Amino acid sequence: MTARVKLQNQLGSIENRRLSLLLWPLLQVKRIFDALYQTFLALIWSELTGRPTLAGPMQLGALFLLFCGLSLIIFYLRAYEAIIFLALVGIWWCDHQWARWQYHHRRQRTQVTLTIQPEVCLYRLSTPGQHITHRQFHPDRILQIWIARTAILGGAFQSAVAERWRVTLYLQDHSQLRMYEESNPRVALRHAQTIAAALPGTPVKFVDSTGNSPYAVNLPKFQLAERYHRREVPDLQAQRIAQGWQLRTQWSHASFKLVLRRLFESVGFLLFVLLVTEGMENFGALLHGSALLYSDQEATRLMLIEAVRQLNLTPDWPDLAEAAIALGVVLLQLVKLFRDQSLVVTAARVTYRRNQGRATRLSLSTLQPPLMIAGPFPMVLLLGETKGIAFTGLNSDEWLYGAWTRLQAGLAMAPDLAESSASGAVAPAEALSPAQTS
Repeated sequence: MTARVKLQNQLGSIENRRLSLLLWPLLQVKRIFDALYQTFLALIWSELTGRPTLAGPMQLGALFLLFCGLSLIIFYLRAYEAIIFLALVGIWWCDHQWARWQYHHRRQRTQVTLTIQPEVCLYRLSTPGQHITHRQFHPDRILQIWIARTAILGGAFQSAVAERWRVTLYLQDHSQLRMYEESNPRVALRHAQTIAAALPGTPVKFVDSTGNSPYAVNLPKFQLAERYHRREVPDLQAQRIAQGWQLRTQWSHASFKLVLRRLFESVGFLLFVLLVTEGMENFGALLHGSALLYSDQEATRLMLIEAVRQLNLTPDWPDLAEAAIALGVVLLQLVKLFRDQSLVVTAARVTYRRNQGRATRLSLSTLQPPLMIAGPFPMVLLLGETKGIAFTGLNSDEWLYGAWTRLQAGLAMAPDLAESSASGAVAPAEALSPAQTS
């Protein structure tokens, strides 16, 4: 490397410092609940595994006092529960929609500059809020150029507003420097290849990927590939059709359980808050009644009776509304995940449709070897010359290896498939067993 290379880019940015300052007290309460939630999970896990907890007596005591204080606050504000609930939902929704609009319309931009010289790299990132990051390092400190499917967080509550393929520089100190964010994985790969051309010997890798592609982090495990190729995978169906060969999703009871577990993990914090606030209100009533013990025993007795009476399980409308919102989040995610997918291989191309939507077509002559990508966005990824296909599914070895091995077999059959002149309607055909696709 003898020449000086300068790369510049603009990333979509979502910053609203005024709104964050306005909502600062509310954000602190959210952080407290988040900390309680994580501590609660850690304590349960330590009890189940028999391992000592990392929290000492002082930390546990401080958390208990904080819990008592929040319980009293919730108890005193119980009369305004409906108003507070509606206000919080409205604030969160407005913040989410505003952040999403800002990002998709690129109302704010983060400037990124990378200057590569033979002995030094200069990295600069400048946000609209005038937060500037400077890094200076030797080119040899860049271990890899990463491409990862990432949820873009924005707004005061840092909710997900988009999903993008992010290109980052991964350094020896395990830090990551953002460079590009694209909706098209092939465009993201082209940007990564441009950076790699200026840094000879630096590999480009898709994060958490497995396959025979040079962009894969790991090579496939032969034992798993053999096992799941010859075993029936309930979620997938491979078959010969009039146009060629087809792989489609066929959701089963087993996949439904896996998706439910993943969804409840993602909305676990919301469910935790809904359940804990109810218990904290009753606990706050008990604390309030106990505080009157030394001043008025009769008032204490009446207060304790009222607190016990409130422990009934009869829900009021704010509780039902909160539960409905949590259930709605789960159902919306289920609808998104359980959309039908169809991937058809012919002699010249691969055609992909999701839920009978617009077709994406890739030419076999420029097709890269398929990649299995695990993590929060599990998929089998196909890359063509200008775009890519993400055949999404479940984050399990059975599904990923099952889809990957069947797709490999279908692509190997492509030279023997006759090119159909039909308009694209899929004719029913006999399903192939795993042995037939091998």
